[in-house]
Amino acid sequence: MDHARLARANLNQLVTLDVLLEVGSVTRAAERLGVTVSAVSHTLRALRETFDDPLLVRGRGGLTPTPRALALVGPLRTGLVTLDQALADDPRFDPSTSTREVRIATTDYVAVVLSPTLVPRLRAVAPRLSVNLVPLAEDAIEGMLERGE
Repeated sequence: MDHARLARANLNQLVTLDVLLEVGSVTRAAERLGVTVSAVSHTLRALRETFDDPLLVRGRGGLTPTPRALALVGPLRTGLVTLDQALADDPRFDPSTSTREVRIATTDYVAVVLSPTLVPRLRAVAPRLSVNLVPLAEDAIEGMLERGE
């Protein structure tokens, strides 16, 4: 791994390139990214300098990737997906090993009806999961959610 080369890379530009390669249009890429067409055009210019290749050229149906761009598609997408997963709060949830606490706000009646069925099923697939049924107070729901309860 060449850390110096990676330090010079611009993640925003690579994300833009990924979207451009997917949609084949500066306008659609700008819409997808929530930026201006001008910003995407500027980024494409910078990417062309970085890779010393046109990357995308005008064709009949929009932008056509060059051979260099086509060679980047797989590695670029794989790298961005891996990075996205690494940045996620919890990239993979495995119920069989999770020790999280789950709170279910419910009425007393639903708790009585639901518990005998739900709890054994959860124990089977998530034995270390902590499940708490808490009383449902309609006027307190918003506050509970804001506090992460």
